[in-house]
Amino acid sequence: MKTTRYLDLQGAHCASCAYSIERIGRKMNGVSDVRVDTSASRVEVSFADSDEDQQRSSLEKIIQVVRRLGYDAAVAE
Repeated sequence: MKTTRYLDLQGAHCASCAYSIERIGRKMNGVSDVRVDTSASRVEVSFADSDEDQQRSSLEKIIQVVRRLGYDAAVAE
């Protein structure tokens, strides 16, 4: 079963920003895909068969990566 979670994104406005986030995010354990929509300021993270704790951990790691790249992100409500 595939699960999708979303992050609100701030500060990333170009294709290069999106590519960097997607490339690194896809390497995270349990993450099957990452799509960045800079026009909507949103990151879509898809998980394949990972539990809630693994998803939360991966989202936090993606948020840390986004911040290291100079942008900001938070789990969407």
